[in-house]
Amino acid sequence: MTWQISQKSHFGGRGAKWVRIDGENLVKLNERMDSLTEFDFSNLKEHFTNAGFGWVRYSKPCGTESAPQASFEIRWAGSKIDCPKSLFIINQEEAFNLVKMGATPFKLGLEGKGDGNMKSPKKAIPKKDRSQNMVAFGAAANKSVNKQPINPTNLNPSDAKDTVTKTVTLDFDDLCKELGI
Repeated sequence: MTWQISQKSHFGGRGAKWVRIDGENLVKLNERMDSLTEFDFSNLKEHFTNAGFGWVRYSKPCGTESAPQASFEIRWAGSKIDCPKSLFIINQEEAFNLVKMGATPFKLGLEGKGDGNMKSPKKAIPKKDRSQNMVAFGAAANKSVNKQPINPTNLNPSDAKDTVTKTVTLDFDDLCKELGI
């Protein structure tokens, strides 16, 4: 097994690509972010300050067999957005000693306002209200998936039991006449 395959397998699996950066490596990460002047790391640095540590996502192996290194993406635009041009590179030994986070920073509540809230909670629309909203859209909403009209008094979609399938059997000669062949 090559060192590249070994490194990829070390960071493979669900949640294993995200690692926690603290101590001396956090100092190096901050220096790297300061050197990448074309990107705005201010929001990410604020998240790091609020959390008390930093995080990066494993990208790929780099270096040579005699000096293996690992590159990590500094996802300054958010953990869900690829940022392949902002890389943090450390040697493989240091990389293998990093603590895996087990999930994305977003899922762990580390992004957002710093209080664990990433976005406003979903405002679920009750099923009954959704049906009423559909009827309000006009004639197009009066057709269900099964092309049966929606009864305004019964706003539930048609049930599978009520589905009517219509099969028309045509004679081959009649079909040819209909198609003009």
